[in-house]
Amino acid sequence: MNQMTKSLELLARGFMEILADEIESYRREARVGGRTTAGSWSNDHGVVVGYLSYWPQDRKDDDTIDAMTRFAVTEQGIEFSIDICKSTGNVIAEISKGELKAESAADSLFSAYIFMEAARDKLLEHLKRALLSPG
Repeated sequence: MNQMTKSLELLARGFMEILADEIESYRREARVGGRTTAGSWSNDHGVVVGYLSYWPQDRKDDDTIDAMTRFAVTEQGIEFSIDICKSTGNVIAEISKGELKAESAADSLFSAYIFMEAARDKLLEHLKRALLSPG
């Protein structure tokens, strides 16, 4: 795993942990049950996934609602997408998708951060809606 992949994984995890805190606050205010968790993973092929999972019934064996940020580091740049789906694979909302091109690793990381922040409001809106009607 290269340094870019490691850095993107930390960035994706931090972003999803912040979203998880916001969703937990919203969930408590709306008096909606369940629980959330957030994290990230990556592999040696340059794929990075940041995730936020919501269990409506607070049981790990239940289906979840998942927000996922995916990055794939390529020779041409970084491909990205943000989606909300169910653990069954059904897509609830495609939030954003595209490719980032930058001159340096620092520029790439900054561009990835800007991409996630630009999708933040739409992502939160769809997550809150999904929390209120998880079925």
